[in-house]
Amino acid sequence: MKRLLALIAAFCLLGFPAFATPVVTTWAEFGNSTSATSITSSALATGMSGSGNAIIISISFTNVNPATITCSDTKSNTYTSGTKVYTSNTGYMYCWSLNATNLTTSDTITVNFSSAVTYKSVAATWVSGVSTSGIYSQGSGASGSSTAPSITTASVPAGTLVYAGNNVNNGGSDTYTEDSTNAAWTQHPYTATNVGAPNRSAYVIAASTGALTHAPTLGTSRAWQSQWLAIAPSGAAAPTPKLLLMGVGQ
Repeated sequence: MKRLLALIAAFCLLGFPAFATPVVTTWAEFGNSTSATSITSSALATGMSGSGNAIIISISFTNVNPATITCSDTKSNTYTSGTKVYTSNTGYMYCWSLNATNLTTSDTITVNFSSAVTYKSVAATWVSGVSTSGIYSQGSGASGSSTAPSITTASVPAGTLVYAGNNVNNGGSDTYTEDSTNAAWTQHPYTATNVGAPNRSAYVIAASTGALTHAPTLGTSRAWQSQWLAIAPSGAAAPTPKLLLMGVGQ
């Protein structure tokens, strides 16, 4: 008992490990409205630092549903393709590379489609402080046609980094209000207008254990697709996402 009390006293004096605050840094934009089976970013404006990082890429695409979508980069990192969701000519998907070799300002990222896609938008982040061996979970996606896209995750532990993204068919220039009611979602920078496959990506670190809902508001009723991805933190350190790139298809 004395040892237990001593340990509790030590924790009180030293404090519990604090979760890091996400730091998002814009890298570049790439995307287009040219029919092609791949799209490649320009060179990185900034590189990655540290070790054990992950690269998370979200892809929105419209009017074509490729059988497969894969990601690659010039450091030959291995990417996993997540669950692709597609209905009403509107698609969305994540892919990721864990424990990735750091990309530098000389590197690029490529998204490959098994069939030619015209309207496509890509956003990518690199993330520090996450597990080098696993993704907590990924959903089967959600879809609809309304002014209220919504998706709810499975239950995730506190400190988990959760991504949620939307493709709003032909809604790139519409009013889009990020969800601040269900959780403190942070939207990645978005500057595109008049696009056919806008990639609206956001993230949050779970404040407590449980499911999270992402429910932004659209200014115009549109067909939409939503997907989410949850990433395990490394020990007590919360993930810190840094936005590398964002692309828009026009």
